[in-house]
Amino acid sequence: MLYYERLLHTDGAASLPSARAQTRTHGLSSPIIMRPLLTLLLLCALPLAAHVRHEGLRTAKQLEQRGGAVCVLVRDLETDSLLIDWRSRQDFCPASLTKIPTTAAFLALRGANYRFRMPLLLDGVQQGETFQGRLIVQASGDPSLGSHYVPERTRLLQQLDGLLRQRGIRHFTGGIQLQLRDLPEPAYGVHWLEEDLDSYYGAPVSGCNIGDNYADLYLSSDSEGAAADYDLASVSLPSSSGLELSSRTSVSSHISPAGDSVYLSGQIRPGLMRRYQRMPLSSPAHYAALWLSEGLQQRGISFGEAPRLDYDRQTVGDTLGVYESLPADTLVRITNFRSANVYAEALAYHLNSPEERPEGLPKGVLRYWKDRLKLDRRSLDLRDGSGLSRSGRLQPQALEQILRCVWQDSTLREPFLYSLPRAGYEGSVRSLTLRPEITAQVKSGSLRGVRGYAGYLEHEGRWYSIVYIANGIGAEAARQGFIQTANELFYPPASEGLRHKAGEQATSAKAGGKKAHSSSAKATKSKAAKAKSTKAASSKASRKGKGKR
Repeated sequence: MLYYERLLHTDGAASLPSARAQTRTHGLSSPIIMRPLLTLLLLCALPLAAHVRHEGLRTAKQLEQRGGAVCVLVRDLETDSLLIDWRSRQDFCPASLTKIPTTAAFLALRGANYRFRMPLLLDGVQQGETFQGRLIVQASGDPSLGSHYVPERTRLLQQLDGLLRQRGIRHFTGGIQLQLRDLPEPAYGVHWLEEDLDSYYGAPVSGCNIGDNYADLYLSSDSEGAAADYDLASVSLPSSSGLELSSRTSVSSHISPAGDSVYLSGQIRPGLMRRYQRMPLSSPAHYAALWLSEGLQQRGISFGEAPRLDYDRQTVGDTLGVYESLPADTLVRITNFRSANVYAEALAYHLNSPEERPEGLPKGVLRYWKDRLKLDRRSLDLRDGSGLSRSGRLQPQALEQILRCVWQDSTLREPFLYSLPRAGYEGSVRSLTLRPEITAQVKSGSLRGVRGYAGYLEHEGRWYSIVYIANGIGAEAARQGFIQTANELFYPPASEGLRHKAGEQATSAKAGGKKAHSSSAKATKSKAAKAKSTKAASSKASRKGKGKR
């Protein structure tokens, strides 16, 4: 319950009866008499609502005095009333808040139980333990294959090993063919900054993703040379090194021309001892094919040829089995909970048609929301599925419409709400400390000069949607601004609370002073009357004494 709403229900006052209940009452509760009373109550409530809007915007306006812009948009989801609307139609860079329309569209179009399916086939003839032919793996675009965020990173390798053992196959005369029909490589980083392309969070997406599309590299060096261990999704890949000792470390990798190993080149600083570095994969599908081949060979299954990619064919052969991903609601939770860019890009890529996929734009996501909510291009102009692009823009009112739409859809509300981390406890918002009476399940977004939070707030059993985005304002100032804004939606600012308490104390002290003064005056008056009575009694006794003598 918001601060101003709670003021309307103090001292045990009963809530107003429903319209249907009012029509069944008589006397003082009849509609004729109740209507002016309701009007009076609503008029009394207006200043309070205005006060809350002012306090909800107080921090945003203070931040804007430093330069930049802040939007605040809050809706009561029970009454569908907009409580705060500040700069809702201004264009903002959303950063990772882009993942909200991406994941919500994926849930809506594919369903919470959807799984990416990767058929596993045999192409050839088996002769004893030897298979005269190839092992076919048909890619699906699954973002979770070998991911750092799943417990069993080698689950596909384990499944393949088990299926081949059941068939009694331990050797292939051919190799692994990874088929990617209708899954072309998308344009890489067209709308991303150059500095992000060399980072693990800027790894490219692919029709076959592996290990979040970055490898775990461990570098060591001494005066005699350098060495490197190259691990991908819990499998150590064969590698050769052309690293040179230098005053700085800068390493790149690519698949060897034969396709059977990784070649590392660049410079490395002396004196390193297994220094850890995340190495983005330049072509994830090639690395995935090598990972499959090497992972199975480490389990005792050999191949006569190096792995290959095929973007044209889709073989219909002897089905060995089908590998399935985690369900969509879990993939969406990883995306929002961990703010995983590769997951978001993979989901957006999957919603595109095969013809749209080479462009790398989230056309399927945009098309879905524009069709469902009638949003125009300006209100939702995204350039990727993750929000790493600095050129993407949206209007806060469009993001709030998406949050409201998800909330009102019974098939989307639970899995989407489950995907958002709880502020102060989990994921990318665990450092947000709100009042304990407020539950916030929100997605965060951050780039240099951009900080935002969007999702849902719960207080005293009522739910609200919130969109808060700051552009051109320092990260910590914007973060603290959100905390203050969320708290002041339901409680007055601390300074106001102190003034109110001080006022109560002053009033109490004043009342106490008056009471003490009144009591003192009464006591003085009583004392004077008693003295007068005593004097009169004494005089009377004296007169009686004289008569006896």
